Amino acid sequence: METVINEEFLKKRPISQTKLKKFRKSPRHYILSLDKKGKDTDAKIIGSATDCLLIDNEDEFNKLFLPYTNFEKRTKEAKEEWSNLINRANIEKKKLITNDQIKLAQECVDAIKNYPDAQKYLKFRKRHPKMIWIDQETKLPCIAIPDWDCLLDNQLCVVSLKTADDSDPIEFTKDAWNYEYFVQIGAELAGYKHLEFQFPMYVYIVVETSELHNVSINFVENKYLEFSKEEYHGTLRAFKYCLDNNLWHMGYEFRLMDTAGYFALRKPGYGKPLFGSWD
Repeated sequence: METVINEEFLKKRPISQTKLKKFRKSPRHYILSLDKKGKDTDAKIIGSATDCLLIDNEDEFNKLFLPYTNFEKRTKEAKEEWSNLINRANIEKKKLITNDQIKLAQECVDAIKNYPDAQKYLKFRKRHPKMIWIDQETKLPCIAIPDWDCLLDNQLCVVSLKTADDSDPIEFTKDAWNYEYFVQIGAELAGYKHLEFQFPMYVYIVVETSELHNVSINFVENKYLEFSKEEYHGTLRAFKYCLDNNLWHMGYEFRLMDTAGYFALRKPGYGKPLFGSWD
């Protein structure tokens, strides 16, 4: 049965930053994502476990995860045991996680707790409730789920926790752009504005899942905040245009907005000539 995107549908499934990023790729990507559950990769599992262990308590962790000791799944008996584990996880609505992954997640948590510059961001730490609101301009229902917030010199600051292979600020800057974290920033700041009448600062705490478990604090500067808010609201306007004109069948051509029939391949700014001026 074909999914019909209309106001009634969106009331039940407000637009999250995750779905909005799918739409930014193309309307067809958004449609595909609605009934397609994301795969739980090792990186996602470790990230979720770290998030839960740091922000929540052990009881909450046990509600979300089903630990097990990893084993080879070659024999008939082992495959049957694995199938039973999967069935149990589905029945209990939990994520499977190995004991080694729990150990790694706990090491990431300890690294953050032991990092002096992170201490001020961990005060008043508790998971922020979901924020659901109607965007004033587009009238679209929106949802955002911040990790937590804290007070810095009596000013509100939103904190987002990220796990990464490399927490080097230079590498995280690239990741933040490639994974469009600015949509997350824009969505969460919009939620604070609409629901709490607050205009908070924003910071990412990034911890390495590799052996060193280095931690970096990445404070989002004002220009980046403004860009994030503009890009988020611009994407909402594009979503509204797609909704009003029923353009969910469109792929990448939606981004052209009838300005041309093709995309231009241009030399990127970082592209440097190698032999062009060689005489």
